Amino acid sequence: MLCTKEGIMCIGTSHGIYAFKDPGRIFHNERRADDVHSLSGNEIMAMYQDRSGDVYCLTPSAGICRTKAGALMTDKARFTVYDKQNLAPSDAPLSITADADDNLWIVYASSVAMFNKSRTMFYNSQSPDMSAADITRDSQGNFIAATVNDMITWNPAALNPDDEAPRIA
Repeated sequence: MLCTKEGIMCIGTSHGIYAFKDPGRIFHNERRADDVHSLSGNEIMAMYQDRSGDVYCLTPSAGICRTKAGALMTDKARFTVYDKQNLAPSDAPLSITADADDNLWIVYASSVAMFNKSRTMFYNSQSPDMSAADITRDSQGNFIAATVNDMITWNPAALNPDDEAPRIA
């Protein structure tokens, strides 16, 4: 579930996303096979809203879907999809958060990726098996992620991404 800054309550289910401000009118967004701008998959693992108001929806087999929060107040929101075709490490994201610079950090089963939204680029790093992982930040801004056998901690500011990484079209 996610309550956006605009006061929209979003509920991710195995049948897409339900959104409402007033429980008397509920909007439903789901995958529509004839619409490439609909959700890429109906099962929603997690949702996150960034500072600019974009909402990111993680699907366990169809990548990450992005839309504006206000767009969810219709039954036909338009989504942009980020998946392996756009150089994401996998189509199965597990969890998402952001660092102090509003870069998104996505945990996958075998990697962690930073998504630089301004450059539309993923920076991937291999990690221990992170199945059923969740990710959070501590008071110093470090990330903590649970793995199958342990927890890992890292400082996102210490990442030195490869400036020559290919741009996502």
